[in-house]
Amino acid sequence: MRLITDYTGLSLKKNIEKCCVLSHDALLNTDGEKGFNTLNEEKDHRLLWLKIIIGNIKNIILLGYIMDKIKEYLQRSFHISHRQIVYILNISASYFS
Repeated sequence: MRLITDYTGLSLKKNIEKCCVLSHDALLNTDGEKGFNTLNEEKDHRLLWLKIIIGNIKNIILLGYIMDKIKEYLQRSFHISHRQIVYILNISASYFS
């Protein structure tokens, strides 16, 4: 993985060529970003799965931050009884069904 700050076609092509060996037999899946059109000269391209994988990695990294926030909020929360939890779940059940 590498940070790309410029999504112009020329920049994307240059960065992809640094990292990848493009084959005319392979099919790259993209999300339709116009910058990838410069690769049309090389092959049909669609980098969709690469984007999904990178998005998943990003979410996993951010999940650590989210879990820290949840922990922080839980530490500041107040005690609630089992009866109160059941009551809240019962009155809100229609929102989740």
